[in-house]
Amino acid sequence: MGLLFLMRSWRALLTGSAPIPLVVMSMVRVRECGISVGRALTGPLVKLDLISEAHAIVTGQTRSGKSVWSYSFLSQLATEPFVRVVGVDLTGILLGPFQQRGLSDPWIVTDGGDLDAVLVFMRQLVEEMNRRNRLLSDIGADKLAEFSAGFPLIVAVFEEFPGIVQRLRAADAAETDRKKPKKAPVFLSLLSSLVAESAKAGIRLVLIAQRADADIIGGAARENIPLRVTFRQSSGEAYRMLYPDIEPGEIETVKAQPPGVAMIETPRIPRTVFKGPYLDYGRYRAHVLSCDLEFLLNLDRMGEFHTVVSEEFPELYGNHED
Repeated sequence: MGLLFLMRSWRALLTGSAPIPLVVMSMVRVRECGISVGRALTGPLVKLDLISEAHAIVTGQTRSGKSVWSYSFLSQLATEPFVRVVGVDLTGILLGPFQQRGLSDPWIVTDGGDLDAVLVFMRQLVEEMNRRNRLLSDIGADKLAEFSAGFPLIVAVFEEFPGIVQRLRAADAAETDRKKPKKAPVFLSLLSSLVAESAKAGIRLVLIAQRADADIIGGAARENIPLRVTFRQSSGEAYRMLYPDIEPGEIETVKAQPPGVAMIETPRIPRTVFKGPYLDYGRYRAHVLSCDLEFLLNLDRMGEFHTVVSEEFPELYGNHED
């Protein structure tokens, strides 16, 4: 079974024909995915559990520290055997290192010239969500509670989310064949399904944008994205889109801070202003690329692998009270 088996298994994923969970582990499963967010301005470290939380939206104007914080966030997921980082990044900068390491994270779209690939990815993710939700229905559980290398927590990142939507809309406007379905509405419809139904299936969406404008991220979708991280914005309106009850003084506190300082709020973390860690792109890229072997070794150490039917392991799921 060993490392060679694992490498063959992950290479099989590169075809895109198989669902993400190929195998289910017989031993180690985890119930927590701790992430260091940063340090509160009042002193304490701010941490979150990505398994307990739901979808996230990260906003901030250019040069606010949003990208650097994203490097730190994703680098913490890079070696976790029970996490798969997937997503769409049409610049190829943020998710490119995950795509280049290949073995562990194949469901990543970075080619801005192939917008059809974006829709293929979205359909794959919705299909995986539906597959997992059917399993939950079969075993009578309401959400995934534990994850393993064989049945991972999926973190789907959408870098510069408004830019993705704008490119799709531009392609629709340029399309001369009126019989072809428009790409942007299809994308947004699939996203709405994911926002509403995928958290219980062990999928976490991370939308990264400068602003959470309503014409890009509608109010209904925003209501289902409770984990919110906001770096410096140019106007109070941009803050109120995500924090309707925010006080003017809170806005000024964040606006007055240097790059790298943001506000976080989740159902489990009260609104907190924090300073994120600094990780430049070179170190981030080197870390993700160099940790692929570590990822595989961690995977190999976690236990013996079996190709099984997921229903044989109902402890992978759970009826959490919240």
